[in-house]
Amino acid sequence: QNYLAALEILPSSAGLQQNYGRLELRRAALADADRDTYQEAMSSAAAHFKAAIVAAPSQAFSWSLESYALSELSAPAIEINGLLRMSYFLGPLEGSSILVRARVAIKSWEGLDGDVQGFVRQDFKAIWQTYGMRQMIADIYFDAPLEARVVIRDAIIENERDKQVFNRLLLKALAQPRAG
Repeated sequence: QNYLAALEILPSSAGLQQNYGRLELRRAALADADRDTYQEAMSSAAAHFKAAIVAAPSQAFSWSLESYALSELSAPAIEINGLLRMSYFLGPLEGSSILVRARVAIKSWEGLDGDVQGFVRQDFKAIWQTYGMRQMIADIYFDAPLEARVVIRDAIIENERDKQVFNRLLLKALAQPRAG
């Protein structure tokens, strides 16, 4: 309610638009089996992320978030590619964008342009090389279709030690209960 009131006063605030869009993502996540509420919340989130981009086009995270919301709404690959590409150009090493982009990319790997696939490979490697994010690669991997799993392994495994560490990480993740 407070965000909506603030947006009426400051509709061109990128921060408010992005935060409200993120609240809508949470509402979508809580929709459970109510597909109409999920779609409505995702559509609202996408619209607010687009407004955040219009207000501050140089913020990579808004581009990443819009790509996520639209991928959940089964937007065309050409649209997802454009959003991901802009996020990479604006924030190639931005941690929050890296994680969102990786999740979007695994869902539609075959529909991504070659340059975007190259950027995604770099994201997988960055996730793997960043200790605080390394654990998240297992969830991304398990959510990925087979062809994307092969890409993830190829991107992060450079030697036998990497292979052993990654396999142990996967085994440890399998032993943990997963959300969703």
